[in-house]
Parts: sequence; structure tokens; C-alpha cells
Amino acid sequence: MHRLVTISCIIFVILLRLGSAGAQERQVIVELRDGSIYQGELVEKIVGDHIMLRLATGEFRTLPWSEINKDELVPLPAVQAVTPSSVSGTAPPPATVPPSNFPSSGPAVTSMSERLGANPDAIPWPRPDRSLQRFEGSHLALGAGIGWQFATGVPLSVYAGWEPNGWLGLEIAGQATGNFGPGVREMVRFGLPLLIMRAGIGLGLRQNFLRRDPSNPQTAYAGAPDVAHFFDFEMFYDIPLGNSLTLRGSGGAGYLLNAGDYRKMCSAQSVGSDCWDWGIASGNPWAAAAGTSFFTYMSIDFLWGFRL
Repeated sequence: MHRLVTISCIIFVILLRLGSAGAQERQVIVELRDGSIYQGELVEKIVGDHIMLRLATGEFRTLPWSEINKDELVPLPAVQAVTPSSVSGTAPPPATVPPSNFPSSGPAVTSMSERLGANPDAIPWPRPDRSLQRFEGSHLALGAGIGWQFATGVPLSVYAGWEPNGWLGLEIAGQATGNFGPGVREMVRFGLPLLIMRAGIGLGLRQNFLRRDPSNPQTAYAGAPDVAHFFDFEMFYDIPLGNSLTLRGSGGAGYLLNAGDYRKMCSAQSVGSDCWDWGIASGNPWAAAAGTSFFTYMSIDFLWGFRL
């Protein structure tokens, strides 16, 4: 009977040590750029974004990647074979201490505002390291594309944008060609990341600079303003082709804000001519002179994004 009790105690101590070793494997020490030190169990580590720790107090602390100087696993204590003498009360060997360049304990956490939800035990934990996906995190984007403006314009465009997160984007674009000439556009995009794509709307302003050909009465655009001001509204769909490249399809309409200035084109023509004879179907300034205010367009673009 005494031997059975001894064996049971040995098995219990072994299991206890294995459990504590498993918890110890998840212990990390994180040093911030300001010199602060945090030690706790690793909950999540997303390279380039953040590290989340569960501190000894039970609180969760999220540390932004930009503030982290380095992070290290806490070394495991030396494993000693369990013998009957150790069960009888012999003190276990001292655990291996953290590296000397780290303090023995991190700063006390007094704020509860960073507690993660009401039931942190429901989190799959520890979460594996992973890289940010295409629509996660903050990044810059560069791109180029080709479009179509009703009915004959084929604008070529280049883009530069900043996306602080997956649902908001700020963008500036340049157009090499178009029905109203080359131009620039400033746009704000609101997107909803879905399973394999992102869909949303864009709102922005566009300025096109008219190109004239004085030798041709139809393209001299007599009486037309030099700059066309548009308010653009469009819908777009982004399909990631990996973590860096995105295929974007968009379609929308531009409202000509200074459409009234184009009415002067008709009065500038010679007697007997009619604005309707100068190409309203092409969606160019003659269409604006005849009273058109909305001009539709479509485009397909390739965007290359990179992390900040």
C-alpha cells in the first residue's frame, strides 16, 4: 500500500511539472523602445502589427509592433528526474532566471481598459504567429490602369494611396488622357473586406485640363473653360492577387460642377451651326455645351501595396 501511494505521488508530481513546463513555453519577455519590459504568456503575435500578452495579473496587454525593441522566449527551467526523495520534501532545484539584460519583472499594469472582452478564456490561445493579409494593417499602395469613358475616351491612370486600415483609403490619381483632357483626382474610398475580396464606394473630386486643336473647329472648343471640375461617385471591387497585388474594377459617374460655363460654346459658334452637330455622342465638352452634366466611366486597375 505504501508503495502504491509513493508511485501515485511520483506520477502526480511529473504531471504537475509537465503542465508548468507547457505554460512556461508560452512565456515571453518583450522590451519596448522606451525601455519598458513586459513578461507574460503569449496570446497572439502578428509580425508587423502587434504582440498580445496575458500578464500575471490576468490582464491582456497589446503592444504595437512599432514600439517593440525585441522579444524573447523565457528559457525553460532545468528538468530534474523525480525520485521518491524529491517527493518526500526535498526542495527542487532553482529555476533558470531570464537573461541578465532583462529586469526580473515588468511594470505593474493598473489600467483595466485593455482587458480583452468579458470572457478572455474563450479566445483560442495561444494563437500562432501569422503575417498580415492584404486588407489588414496600414500600408501604401501604388498602381496603374486603363479605363473607358462614354463613349470614346480611354484614359490611362496612375495611382498613389494610403490605407490606414481595411475599410478606409485616401487616394490621388493622375489621368494621361480622357474626353476632357488629362487630369488629376482626389478620392476617399470606403470598403468592406469580405472573404476573398473587398467591395465599396468612392467619393472624390477630379480636374481635367482641356486640350485644344485650333486648326479643327470641332476640337478647338471655342468658348469652353480650360478646366473641367467633376464630382465623382463610383463603386469598386478589389480582388487580391496575393498579399501585395490587387486587381480593382470600378464604375461610376462624374457630375460636371461647372457645366454652366460650357453653355457659352454654343453662342461662340458661327451663324447656322448647331451644338448638336459637334459631337454630343462622344461625351466630350460639346455634350456639356448641349446640357449633359453626368458622364459615366469604368476602369480596371492593378494596385501594388506595401507596408509602412
